[in-house]
Amino acid sequence: MDEITFIHGVGNGVLRKEIHKRLSQLGNIKYFQDTQKDQWGFGATLVRIS
Repeated sequence: MDEITFIHGVGNGVLRKEIHKRLSQLGNIKYFQDTQKDQWGFGATLVRIS
């Protein structure tokens, strides 16, 4: 598995910010980004693991 999508919902962005903060501290993450709106809406983050 080299890809995972975290579904965190839209809300006020607290969970999204915390997920992005934690991911940016990990060394084995190739990249992470908000997913495309048509696939998951605005409330998900796609993570590519190296």
